[in-house]
Amino acid sequence: MVDMLPELIPTFPGQANLTGCFNHILSLVAKTAVHQFDVSKSKANDALDEAEWELRELAEGVDLEDLATQIDDLQKQMAVGGIAENDDDNEDNKL
Repeated sequence: MVDMLPELIPTFPGQANLTGCFNHILSLVAKTAVHQFDVSKSKANDALDEAEWELRELAEGVDLEDLATQIDDLQKQMAVGGIAENDDDNEDNKL
């Protein structure tokens, strides 16, 4: 077909157009492979396992601003030497 179309349509690029076909086929294969992991919205909650539910419950009460403040405080403590950043690594290196 690619060899015949340039005869019928003078502006058809011929063999150069095969690259587009390859990309399209690759896209179709990828979509088909990923489709098997899709979960419908109505069954999304059923798909969550127990660990995910526990994480959601834990995250419900987390205030992002408070968490950011705690992280900043820890970074400041590490900067002034209040907390050694790599204590575990240092212990491993002594062995």
